[in-house]
Parts: sequence; C-alpha cells; structure tokens
Amino acid sequence: MSLPRALLLLLVPIYGIYLLSPAVGYMHDDGLYLITSRALAAGRGYIIESLPSELPQTKYPILYPAILALFWKVAGSIGPVAFIAKLLSLACTIAWLAIVRKWAAKVFENPLTVDWVLFFSACSPWVVFLSTSALPDTFFALLSTISALMLLGDKHGNADYGWRSVAMAAALAAAAFLLRTTGIALIAAAAIVLLKRNPRHTFLFLFVVALLSAPWLYWQALHAAPTDVIQLYYSKASYARGHILAGYQPLQMLNVLVSNTMLIGSTFVAGIQVLPLALSMPIGMAGLWYVGKGWFFGSMPRFSLIAVWVVLYSGILLCWVWPPQRYMTPIVPVLLIYLAQALSKLGWIQTRQLAAPCALIACSIAAIAAVGAGAIKTIQVGSPMIGWIEGERWSEHQEIAAWIEANTSANSVVSANLDPLLYLYSGRKAIRAFRHSPYDTFYADPEFAVPVGTAEDIRQQMKSNGVTHVVLTPMKGFPEGKPFQKVFAELQARRPAAIRLIKQLSRSGYAIYQINQQAL
Repeated sequence: MSLPRALLLLLVPIYGIYLLSPAVGYMHDDGLYLITSRALAAGRGYIIESLPSELPQTKYPILYPAILALFWKVAGSIGPVAFIAKLLSLACTIAWLAIVRKWAAKVFENPLTVDWVLFFSACSPWVVFLSTSALPDTFFALLSTISALMLLGDKHGNADYGWRSVAMAAALAAAAFLLRTTGIALIAAAAIVLLKRNPRHTFLFLFVVALLSAPWLYWQALHAAPTDVIQLYYSKASYARGHILAGYQPLQMLNVLVSNTMLIGSTFVAGIQVLPLALSMPIGMAGLWYVGKGWFFGSMPRFSLIAVWVVLYSGILLCWVWPPQRYMTPIVPVLLIYLAQALSKLGWIQTRQLAAPCALIACSIAAIAAVGAGAIKTIQVGSPMIGWIEGERWSEHQEIAAWIEANTSANSVVSANLDPLLYLYSGRKAIRAFRHSPYDTFYADPEFAVPVGTAEDIRQQMKSNGVTHVVLTPMKGFPEGKPFQKVFAELQARRPAAIRLIKQLSRSGYAIYQINQQAL
C-alpha cells in the first residue's frame, strides 16, 4: 500500500466525527435549506417561513431543497432529515473523488502521483467540512465534474461523442446550476468549447440547459426583492453588490482581487492553513504559480473544457465580494493536477531524491493536522469546525432554543445570528438584526468599516421587524460577531428600558434579552 493510500485511511475516523456531529444550522445556509425544504414538503411553496414576514426564496436555487423535501416526507423531523442530508453529501464526495481518481489516472502514468492528488483533495479542510454538512456543495462538485468530463475529449482535445452525450452533459450542467448559481461558469465554458467543435452541439447544449433552468429563472423574475434592509440578505438582492463591478471604487476592486487571490492560494494547498499567515500566503501564491505552469506546460490541452471551466469559475471567485475558500471545492482536484504536472517537471516524484518525499510527507502531516484539529474541536463543541477556527457550542444553542420555546409566546420574533437554527428548534419566527455588508465585513479596514450598521440602524431594524427577543452568542467563526456585540452594547446603553436581560447561560457569551418595542 502506498503512503497516500495509508494516509487516506487516517481520514476515515475524521470524516466519521464530522458526520456524527449532532449540530445543524451552524452555517446559516444549511438552516435555510432545511426550512425551505420543509415548506416544500408541506405544500406551502418555496418560501422562507421562518422570517417575521414569509418571503419567497429567490436566493438559493430550488433543486437541493426539493431533494431535502423528499427526506422530510420520509423522516419527518429535523434530526433524521439533517443526518440523511449529511449522508447525501458524503456519498456525493465519495463518488466525486472516485471520478477524480479515474480521471487523474488518465493524466499521470505514475500511480503514486494519482494517489497523492486524491489524498490532498480528500484532506482539504473545506472538503471534509462540506462532505458532512447539509449543504449542496459536494453534490454540485460531483455533477459539475461529471458534466465537464463527458465533454472533455482526449488528451489532444479531440472529442467523439453524439447528441445524446451532449444532452446528458447539458442536463447535468443544468442540475449543477440549479444547485449553485456558480454553475453558470460550466455552462459558459461548455458553450465556448462546443462552439469551436460543433455549433449544432452548442445549440443543443444551451437548449437543454435553458429548458431545465427556465422554471427557476422565471420564479426568480416573478418575485421582486424585498425593500427591508435585513430581508434583502435572504433574497436575490443580496447578490446586487456581490461582485466588484457593482459600484465599487478601483482601490476596493483591487483589494478584493488581491485578497481573494491570496485566499485561493492558501486554500487549495491542503494543510497550510495550520501555518501562520506570513507563511501560508507565500506558500499558497507559490502553489498558484506552479498551477499556472502546469496548465501552460502540462500534458492536458490548454483550452480544454476543464481548463476553460476552471478559468471562468476562478474568475467568478476572484471577482466575488466574499471569501472564496468554501466555493473552491469543485476545482481543488483540478488545481492539484496542474500543480502535480508542473512539479513533475522538476522531478518531484522521483523517489531517489530525498527532498521530494520529505516535502510530500511534511505537507501530508500538515494536512492531517489541519483536519485533525477540526475533528478535535468538533468533538469539544458539538458543531463541525474547520481547522483551528473556534466555534460555538451546540449544547448552548440547544439550551437557548428550548428556553425560547418554553418561555416565550408563539407570536414572538427573535433576533439571532443563527436564526434558521432557532426557528427549527423553537418554532419562533426569527431574523438577523444586522445588515449584510460583505465588503465592510471581509475587506475594509476594521478601524473605519461599519459591517453591521450603527446602533440606530439596529434599533430601526428591530422596530420594523417586530423583534421581541434578542439571542446573543459569541458568534465565533462569524466576522460580524465583535462589531455586532459592540453596537448592541451601545444600543443597550442608550435604551436601557428597552433591552432587559432575562436569561444568562452558565457559559459566558450566551444570553437572551427581552425587547420592549414601545421603549425601543
């Protein structure tokens, strides 16, 4: 057994720890998927019923919630549904990695190189995290990769397939788009490549994609975005300033591009997240440099469907005003293959050279350390964690939800960072009280940024949404945490009669406040 295969066995218990973690709703997105899917299963439509005013879901495509709705029909309660959703993500990951390995075996003659590509793909902290979450990311990676490989052609870029293969690839690409909007990159890449090979195939591909995507696009167009500044985050309007061309200044655009490039570099090289930023960023940037060399000088055609897809997809991530780490999952194996092609030119796989195996062993140890640290943190807090990142304790969130359910009226409205989680476990309407400002949150100078709004903004938002209670948690892992705690304290100091502490958990940082709307 090769070393990377042996190391893969070490990942089995780590994946198991993440899978068996009882938490759900810890990413916010996963909670919204479960809420909208439950509404679908109950025949109430594609709506976010947890908000004070029910809102049509126009932000997340419908395919994944539709699949989860089937789980609700079978299981009926949040615990089993969430676990089945996690199992689906894990099954998609296993199938995806198997396909990646089969493709990599066609690229490299050396089986050891294939094994290393597979190991570092599976050991990426974000891959481990997403593979055991109620999120569509690994399902998206699976469908996108299958669709792209169906139209890839041979190593010279030649393709010999008929209309049925094109139609099937188009159906898979459309399904990927209906899982995540970033699937548009694969659709555009396929259209570009097919146009050069066979214009009729391009027409067929786009026709099938349009046919399958039209109902979702019609639904989005049918429902206008809300005007409430908080509800905007839950709708298609959250994408209005989600890219650098949406009215940002040139220096802001450059800041996003540079920051996202460094984050991409430090993410796809599994394990360097455990290193200090001063080391992880240069290593990541060096990795991207060799990825570029592998794309340009490697054995795969420079303008194959895979290459065009990765370029377009990476372009979206670079221009997106949001940290790209989570969304890199589908292209991580491709970047690793390009990296391996470039390093193989330097003799990195020649076992007679001491430096190459030592470097691989060091990288693999760092990679195992990164996901191992996340597994340890997951056991400690009960919620899946990524690497060394601190997280919130699942037991505290359960205690808060149980208290809210037992001690508040059914028409209460709760403000909480993880509002979907609170609704799922307490049945109370819930919403975030702070605005969505990704540039201020992730890219702006903290000294001057106002990522969540002012104390007056939050007061008005609580008034307009009829908030009766506020759940305050440490918000670990959420960069909005400290700014929100600061402005909430300011609001509390200004309006002491309006905000009253009614429940303080034994663990510091977890509390429930009652809001007097008249005094607010």
